[in-house]
Amino acid sequence: MLTRRRTSALLLAIFITVVAAIVLAARHLWLELLQTHNIRQLDWQGLDLSTTSLSMDRFTLRQQQAEREVSAQGVQLILSWSWDGFMPRVDSLSLNGLQVDVRQTAETEDHTTPTPRFQFPDTLPDWLPEQVDVRSFRVTLPCADGTCPLEGSLSASRKPEGLPLALNLALTRHDHYIDINGALDQLDARRLNLTASISIDGNPTLSMNTDYVHADSDAHPHWSGKLDMPNLPRADWLLTWIQQWYPMTIPDLPPQPDAGMVSAQWSFSLPTSGSFTSPQSGTATVKAEIPRPWPLPTIATVQGNVELSLAVDQGQWRVSTGQADVQLEALGDWVLKLPQVLRPKALDVSIRPAEAIPAADGQPTLPLQIAIASRGAAKADIQAHVAIPIEAPWIVYFGQSRLQGAFPQMSAGGWSVSRPKLDLRFTGQADKNTLTLTSAAPSSLTIPELSNAGSDQWPLLKGLAANLRSLQLTANYDTADKTLSSLTLKGPAHLTVAQLEQPQLKPQSWQFDGDVSAQLDGLTANGILKAKSGAQARLDLNAPFAGTITADASTRISGKTGSKVWSKTLNQWPALLDITEGTATLDAHLTQRKNKPLQLKGTLNFENISGIYNRMAWTRLNGPVNVGLSDKHLITRFPALTLESLNPGIPVGPITTGGTYETNTTQLTRGQLTLAPTTSDLLGGTIRLGPGNWDLSAPPIRLPLEAHNLDLSQLMQLYPARNLSGTGTLSGQIPVWLEPEGVHVESGALNAEAPGGRLTLPGDRFQAIAQGNQAMALVAEAMKDFHYSVLDSTIDYDREGTLQLGLHIEGNNPKVSQGQPVVLNINIEENIPALLTSLQLSGRVNDAVTERVKKWLEEQQSAP
Repeated sequence: MLTRRRTSALLLAIFITVVAAIVLAARHLWLELLQTHNIRQLDWQGLDLSTTSLSMDRFTLRQQQAEREVSAQGVQLILSWSWDGFMPRVDSLSLNGLQVDVRQTAETEDHTTPTPRFQFPDTLPDWLPEQVDVRSFRVTLPCADGTCPLEGSLSASRKPEGLPLALNLALTRHDHYIDINGALDQLDARRLNLTASISIDGNPTLSMNTDYVHADSDAHPHWSGKLDMPNLPRADWLLTWIQQWYPMTIPDLPPQPDAGMVSAQWSFSLPTSGSFTSPQSGTATVKAEIPRPWPLPTIATVQGNVELSLAVDQGQWRVSTGQADVQLEALGDWVLKLPQVLRPKALDVSIRPAEAIPAADGQPTLPLQIAIASRGAAKADIQAHVAIPIEAPWIVYFGQSRLQGAFPQMSAGGWSVSRPKLDLRFTGQADKNTLTLTSAAPSSLTIPELSNAGSDQWPLLKGLAANLRSLQLTANYDTADKTLSSLTLKGPAHLTVAQLEQPQLKPQSWQFDGDVSAQLDGLTANGILKAKSGAQARLDLNAPFAGTITADASTRISGKTGSKVWSKTLNQWPALLDITEGTATLDAHLTQRKNKPLQLKGTLNFENISGIYNRMAWTRLNGPVNVGLSDKHLITRFPALTLESLNPGIPVGPITTGGTYETNTTQLTRGQLTLAPTTSDLLGGTIRLGPGNWDLSAPPIRLPLEAHNLDLSQLMQLYPARNLSGTGTLSGQIPVWLEPEGVHVESGALNAEAPGGRLTLPGDRFQAIAQGNQAMALVAEAMKDFHYSVLDSTIDYDREGTLQLGLHIEGNNPKVSQGQPVVLNINIEENIPALLTSLQLSGRVNDAVTERVKKWLEEQQSAP
């Protein structure tokens, strides 16, 4: 009996010793665990421990580390487990409430220590519960504002073998809440799949499905997936919340769009380190859609969709292709920099993938087809085939592209342009400093009507069309300073005008062929201007946009062809003027100053010009005529003109003269004429007009002609049918008066020069009056060979063309009455137009004049 008691006491002592040892060992391990994790305080209340669970009503934990202090308080903690042999397996952990406060106690010494890269663990820790539920938590963490709270709930679960792993995290802030759901599963030995979704305020916001494939020994990890944001909620509060944790300098961030959609797909080969942010190779596609207008301050309201495909190779990103359909409305103040008529109200932009551009061959580029449509007073459409560089050299190439524009009525610098239309096809390239474009056929500019309201001397152009083929546009700019240093447009130009109207020109079509060059400060043009009539001129135009416009023009009028051409071109070309031979050249310089009248200076040079005016013929007109025009004031200077002959039926010439003529273009024949001494040969003598000044606006005009040594024999030859002849010379004064009603002569006088001469008149001229009159019979006989010493005449010529000639003749016939002196006073009346007509019909001028006179006579006879 005693032995049994001793044995029991010994066993009890051993048990107590073992229990004490276990307790002491557990206490040591517990204290060591607390010290290892820097846990300075761990208190609990309402502890209930069993072999399968542990529960606490409340606990408090405080952890102290060098750089931070963590305190946690929990309510209603329940931890349950089950036994796998002698090894416990944690089944669940639940908390009704958890509050964690993390405070930073000191700055870390090294801020540049890189964040450890994330690595997927091969297996989940055995101590991880299969189910975790935290019904309510509040965590206070350091942030940019100092400390920031996170509030919400957490639920997580896993299978006993580890995966799949599910997570539900709910975060709340004020009246808003975010639900985050995720699931991680292992699809096969090397593939992990993660699905996740986010809802904000109950609205589905984001969903993601992604796969991660572990790398073999000779391969890289692979990461692929898809992300969808079907709705972009109004979550300005979320941005403010995020900025508390990650400050961003975005003072001009636009307001959030009312609605939108974003999606992305990717497939990447990762580096062996497994970094998700630095893929080694692969592709990605991003899509975004904004269905309702999104206001971007100072730019526009934007809506539409964008799709972008990217590729990464050896860690280098590039855009492989892209497309977009975007509408911009309510455009910002930037549009005010454009002229008012060119300001769009809206822009439609479309971008599509395109074929490669040959000019960019060998360079990595992103070829796109870009279409831009401008809606407003002016309508413009751009179809651009571009190749955008994805690495240096940064050169943008333009393939076959097209710009079409229709513009409203425009006015600038006094010019009025009605509804111009532009159709420009071009190719080219641009870099950070230079843009070069070359136009291609069929490129054109059409303007229904172009006029200058500031001067009636500028032409009105109707139906203007410009062929813009092969023009080159070059722009030099500084992208850093956003300045344009130069802009040049040059190349061949072909312009046509359906009808050109100008006071001095007959309405008809014109065309210009030449070269143009335009810069920021103006344009120049050089080429040939040609009318439908065949008239053409060389034109050199210099037109600065803010200065004086100048133009140099030159042309030739040659022979009959030139005469006909210019008679169909110039309004002031006399209807009865024909040039038959010779050349006239015109060199003109035009000047148009701002708000000043048009000015013209020119020289018209005659070289052996011959021709017909009305029923007169002339030959070999030579000499220069200088012309000056300012507004409507015209001044003409002819310092030395010579005319070999002028033949209205009586040959006159050569004629030499010089002088000036000033007038108004609206009344060309009512100006001031100033002449230097003018001389001409006539009938073997000379006619002279002394220097003088005449106002043609105040008729009648008196021209005091002086006649010297006119040959009487040549005068008598004007009457071949009357058998008249004579010798001697005549001199005197012939005052000619010019007025609108016609030409007349008053009190002119011609006298024979000493010693006189001879006259022979057929006797039959006096037969009728000599019958029965002995004295007249004697005169008739004497006139058959009359030697005169005095021959005086008075000359009057009326406006109807009748010449009144009074003759006083003294002399004798040596064979009659022994040379008895005879004095005769004779009055002769002659119709000079009829005489000239007779002479012109006789062929004394030329055949052309003869035909013109015949036609004139026929018209006169047929007139009523």
